Amino acid sequence: MGQVVPNTKWVLEQKLGEGGFGEVWLGRHQTMKERRVFKFCFRADRVRSLKREMTLFRLLKERIGDHPNIVALRDVFFDEPPFYVVMDYVEGRDLRAWSEERGGVVKVPLEVRLEIVAQVADALQAAHDAGVIHRDVKPANILVHRNNGREEGHSSKSEIRNQKSEIESEPPYVGCYEVQAKLTDFGIGQVVSEEALKGMTKAGFTQTIVAESSSSQTGSQMYMAPELLAGKPASTRSDIYSLGVVLYEMLVGDLTRPLTTDWAKEIDDPPLREDLQQCFAGNVRERFASAGQLAVNLRSLDKRRAALRARERAALRRGMLRTAAVAA
Repeated sequence: MGQVVPNTKWVLEQKLGEGGFGEVWLGRHQTMKERRVFKFCFRADRVRSLKREMTLFRLLKERIGDHPNIVALRDVFFDEPPFYVVMDYVEGRDLRAWSEERGGVVKVPLEVRLEIVAQVADALQAAHDAGVIHRDVKPANILVHRNNGREEGHSSKSEIRNQKSEIESEPPYVGCYEVQAKLTDFGIGQVVSEEALKGMTKAGFTQTIVAESSSSQTGSQMYMAPELLAGKPASTRSDIYSLGVVLYEMLVGDLTRPLTTDWAKEIDDPPLREDLQQCFAGNVRERFASAGQLAVNLRSLDKRRAALRARERAALRRGMLRTAAVAA
């Protein structure tokens, strides 16, 4: 802490975590006072995941630009150790920590839980449209923060006072603001096919993004689709399965709950049960064709419930008419 990143004006402020590749730090610019996240790798034999992430973000940038629900990569340095990539800083917490700060998932209103999952589905849809599979969708890779409609450092003093009074007067998730979810960590991601890499430099690490597609058992097993556990290649619908597990955990109010064969007993809402069935289908072709379809379904839950009630009333009327006809 307090060290200056070599040849820059970024000062390390706080260690955020570590992984097999190295360490993650929060840095602040000495002049602009902006904050960014630095992912450091100190060994050349472990820098592959950072290079992979850089390649995938380059692909995302060229195909879709910056997306509001994907943490953006801003800079890279691979000339000599310490190697690093620089990413946007999201002033929030990962999904589990964010939920725990609010008393647990069950304390977060259902509509907020569904919107968080829908925003992650939006992020996946954008990545899939760009030809990128995430392969590690889980609560730790979903960052949630308060969306004030302003960038960091641009709130006026009166707005800060108002926000502070709102937070003190009511729980910090009920109506007074909207949450924003961002998907992060594409370190084990891959491209859908080699076609997606057309026009990009065929460097060694670019080749591995396709060549390692058979190494499907990389990721968090609790969120992995069954075809990946069986050693089959990942697909966009593998990501949908993983997000379905996150949705299931959000609905039952426990982000540590593994998916079991009797999961449907815990979901009382028929439309949501149907959504989960389309996420978890063993036949990959029977899952949602796109993550965007899941997002649409979650955001239209009230309409779907009303339509279901209308169908049930119509069926009841038809049954009563048949009974009356038989009686007549």
